[in-house]
Order: sequence, then structure tokens, then C-alpha cells
Amino acid sequence: MPKPLKYWVLGKIADKHALYVKRMNSLISEISPKKERARVIILALGENARPDPGKISNPEKFFHSFCNVLARCGISSVYVHGMDNLERELSKQNLLPTVLINLVQELYGEYVEYEIPDRLLLKFSAEFDSFSTAKIIRDKKKANLVLSSQGIAMPSLDPENEKIFSNVRVGSKEPVTTYGSSRSLDSKRYNTKFIDTQFDYDSKTYYTCIRLICIGSIIVQIYARASDVDKGNPSVHNADTPLDKDLLDRIYKELVVPKIQQFRLLAQNIESVLGPGFYVHDILVEKETGELYLSEVGFKFYDQSYSSPMMGVTDDRDLLTGVMDIETYAAYAASVFVTYCAGKGFI
Repeated sequence: MPKPLKYWVLGKIADKHALYVKRMNSLISEISPKKERARVIILALGENARPDPGKISNPEKFFHSFCNVLARCGISSVYVHGMDNLERELSKQNLLPTVLINLVQELYGEYVEYEIPDRLLLKFSAEFDSFSTAKIIRDKKKANLVLSSQGIAMPSLDPENEKIFSNVRVGSKEPVTTYGSSRSLDSKRYNTKFIDTQFDYDSKTYYTCIRLICIGSIIVQIYARASDVDKGNPSVHNADTPLDKDLLDRIYKELVVPKIQQFRLLAQNIESVLGPGFYVHDILVEKETGELYLSEVGFKFYDQSYSSPMMGVTDDRDLLTGVMDIETYAAYAASVFVTYCAGKGFI
């Protein structure tokens, strides 16, 4: 007797995920370490075996390059989907140091699916992009409360008689609003002191944001982002940034170079609170004081939406400030990952 339609559909979905995992493991095992010193488990929990494209635009290319570099350092890799498969992987007799990389979508994921039992977490020497960190950074107000309580400068949640910046608490690229005072604010939104980041260049004025791409406490890349104030949107995104090398060079020269050590210290301080992760930190440089304020934190492996349009605009710079294709970047990121893990004693 044939199976009912819903079971047939569920079976097809399961087959699709199993085939994806098989393909990923085939790609990342092409080069195996001659002498295995440690291993990495790349874990996709939740419904989909394929990670969210907002975190990695092309996971096949990224992890093929990333894991091949790990293999050359004696670190094996395996791609796992689902809690049951994670348990099976961990049940194998293996005393090697093991690092977990979670493919968590902190904004839109069903969190019950991402929570890993402590008895399993104890088997790892480190967990990147943890469920506990995701619960903090998904909510902008909660992130502000947690991080600012640990001495990290973020826009004030209690501005008095100052301009207000209002955003959604959970979500990305949603409409923002500014107010002249705190009267009539929607308490369900993320309301903070407005940080003026205006930057004058070539008879125009831009809102600015400096994005740090970090692995743990190490800054892998720094991007300058800008948005013409005439657009009326002080929330700066990759898509707003003009493809203007001279503008970006000027922002980098004036807002980043003199403060590079401050940016590095800030990345270290954030990691000390949130733990290991593949992060993006969006930093506001206040126009009048030059002070740095952390705006938001997210998980990200590769920033495709910035790198693709900026190819040919900023790609003649050094590793820290240039852009690279996903495979080149993944190899670079892998070397930073190994350095960070070795320095922390994870591997």
C-alpha cells in the first residue's frame, strides 16, 4: 500500500537534506589531514541542512576552501545536520580536541531547534556562534543591556532631552525613525540616543558606519560604509554605500586609521562577553567627540552584499580593508580561525 502524500513529501525533504549533507562532506573531505590533531564539527540545526544565505551566500565554496586550509593544519572537518546526527557523530570514539561551529540564524530561527543539551556541549573544547549568544544579540535592546553592563559603549537607552533613534528590537533593514525628544515613543521599539556619524566629503554629507568582521576577538576585515544624508536614513547598510573609492579611502583614513587600536580593543572586549563566534560588529564614530559606539552585533561568515559590489572599488588594498571572492576570503578566515583557536587553547 503506498504511503500517504504527507509522508511521501516529508521523505523527499529528508532525502534532500541528506543529499546536501553528503555533498558537503564530499567537498570538505577532498583533502584530509595527514596527521589529525583536532577536528571541527559544522552543525546545521533547524529544518534546513543548508545554512541561511544571509550568513554564507555560497556555503559549498566557503567550506570547501575553509576546511581545506584546516586540513593542512591537521584539523579534520565534518558537516552535520540535526541533533540526532550530532549525537551519533559525538558517540564515535575520538579523544581529539573538537570545536563546534553552529550555523545559527539569530534573527529568524526557531530557537528551540538550536538549543544543544549541556551533556553534548561538554564534549567540545569551544562552541562558535552559540545558542546562548544568539539569544542576546537577536534583540537589540537586550544586547545593549548585556554589553553596556560590561563596559562596552553603546548608545544610551535613557537619553535625556536629546535626539532619539528608534529601530525595531528584532530584525534587519527595517525602517528607522528619529525624534526630537523621548515623548510619545513606542516602548516596544529599540529607542536610544541618536549618535551623529555625519562625515563631510566633496560638498556632500554622509552618515557613516564602520563594520568589523571578526573571528572571536580578531578583526579579519574592516569596512567603511556610508549613506548620503539626503536620503534621510541614518541607519547605514551595505546597499547604501556609494561605489566611490576616494570617499571610502577618506573615511578609512580619518575614522579608522587613527583608532585602529581602539577597534581592536573593542573587538576583544565584545568577545570577552559573548564568547567565540564569526561576527559582524557595526560601529558608530561620533562626529563631535570621535567616540566609538557599538551599534549592533550579528553572526556572519562572509559579507557577500558588501564584497560583490565593491570588487574593483576597494580590492587593491591590503587584507584588512580590501574585499575578496568567497574562496579566497574563506582560506584567509581559516588561517585566522586556527590562530585564534590555538591562542585560546581550543586546539
